[in-house]
Amino acid sequence: TTQLVDPITLQVISGALKTIAEEMGHVLYR
Repeated sequence: TTQLVDPITLQVISGALKTIAEEMGHVLYR
């Protein structure tokens, strides 16, 4: 079975999502 997403990609995606969530939070507070 071939994995579609490797651990490194998961870390990059999770990091990007966290950054986007933080930016959206700042926008919502203003």
